[in-house]
Amino acid sequence: MGRIQYTHDIINLGVMGWDLLTIPLDGAGFVLDPPSWYIIIGLVTASWWTVEMFLNFTRGYFQKGISEMRLKKTAKAYLRSWFVPDLLLVLLDWSTHFLAELMSIFGLARGMKLLRISRMLRLLRLLRLVRVFAQLPAIPAELLGFIDKDTVQASFTVGGWVLAILFLNHIIACGWYGLGSALESVPTWVQVGKEEYMSNANEEPGPFYFYTTSLHWTLTMFTPASMEVVPENPFERIYCILTILSAIILFSSFLSSISAAVATFRRKREEQMKNSADLIRYLQENHVSLKLGSHIQTFLQKHVTQPSQVHRIHESDVPQLKQLPLFLREELAYEVYKPVVCYHPFMKSMLSIDKTFI
Repeated sequence: MGRIQYTHDIINLGVMGWDLLTIPLDGAGFVLDPPSWYIIIGLVTASWWTVEMFLNFTRGYFQKGISEMRLKKTAKAYLRSWFVPDLLLVLLDWSTHFLAELMSIFGLARGMKLLRISRMLRLLRLLRLVRVFAQLPAIPAELLGFIDKDTVQASFTVGGWVLAILFLNHIIACGWYGLGSALESVPTWVQVGKEEYMSNANEEPGPFYFYTTSLHWTLTMFTPASMEVVPENPFERIYCILTILSAIILFSSFLSSISAAVATFRRKREEQMKNSADLIRYLQENHVSLKLGSHIQTFLQKHVTQPSQVHRIHESDVPQLKQLPLFLREELAYEVYKPVVCYHPFMKSMLSIDKTFI
């Protein structure tokens, strides 16, 4: 993978991070009067996704172990996969950006309701999350010699789960505020919280107060804690029940995954330390020279940090293949070794005459 592709994927992650933060805020109604810088960043992100849609026509892919970079093939692959969803999401991006201006120009009736619906539709833009994170760039080969693969893998696993927990709480918090601010015929927690805040501060609370309160409430649903915000109507109570049920299922999965990643990392680290200690002990007991011992330890250290570059999986590494009957193993060996054996013209001509010979 080239540097241009790495740059493209890193920009994708940055823009996707902005969308993950702002789209739920917009859908919940936290940003009713956005500042100019917020609008400019929104236009930049929409422009990037538009340009990125055309760049995807040239994005290569692997097919049967071969990198396919021909424009005709890559364009056809993109048209068959993500082109239609990306096109609809780009159109949704631009339509939601200019909907408020169009309503103010033409004076459409029930403009605020349409604006709220359009903000809710912007949540569909999060579908890009599936494609962007499925195309995360791998660690460049130039860096593999300077990092510990196990450490990086454990850090990415734990960090990914922590970010997933924060993003889930962010989504639920925005939904909690959006529900409380959308209901008008019944008392809501937003109204009660606003009245309590004004009685103490003699001023109306801002969006930041309501967001931090919503996030605090969401975190208490995932942990054994409590706070002063409670449901004020049946709709909010149903939302609260669903949040608790989700927390019971998801949060336990998050914690178990993080614990498993940390335990795996510790086990591998302890195994590496034991192997290194045994190697040093062997070299010392057999009076191996310092120069040779240093070369041996350097080679083995590179083998640990770059196992993918010195080892390729073979048939003997897959125990399940031993359970296959003889005719299936022969067919498998024929397909695996045919491209190599038949590369020679003599073998290729023999294949056309007698397949059983090969």
